[in-house]
Amino acid sequence: MRARPRQQEPTLPSTDARMERRFATGHLGRVQRLEKLRTELTADLDRYSEGHPMREHVTMRLTRVQTQLTQAREQVDEDTAAGVRVWGPDDIARDDHVQTGGSRWHRVVRADARTFSIQHPADPERAPLTLLYERITDHRPAARRATA
Repeated sequence: MRARPRQQEPTLPSTDARMERRFATGHLGRVQRLEKLRTELTADLDRYSEGHPMREHVTMRLTRVQTQLTQAREQVDEDTAAGVRVWGPDDIARDDHVQTGGSRWHRVVRADARTFSIQHPADPERAPLTLLYERITDHRPAARRATA
């Protein structure tokens, strides 16, 4: 009896792309969190006078956060150069459609600098869901959606 050649299991190319995108959006979220922390530490630094024991601690922590922020920005730049698409407030507008992890398209009802809101998927009468831009997995502008 002859052995059958082993068939390779099909791989989904979108799985790798989704993983790369997930890491890229994680880096983007990290940049946003570090920028917020840097702003808070800068405000703390202004609060303490020269010679105060906490000023040295805040200065060291601020230096560490700025180093981490530089590294995270470099990682986002590398991801962008590698072709991983990350959407932001400049890309999303009201009435656009986005995917946020599943296969369903959701209409954007509000978009601002840090977050966007989609119509509630289960019940349009309920309040919209507010999400961060890093949750977007695909995007269709309103004009393109109408023709598709």
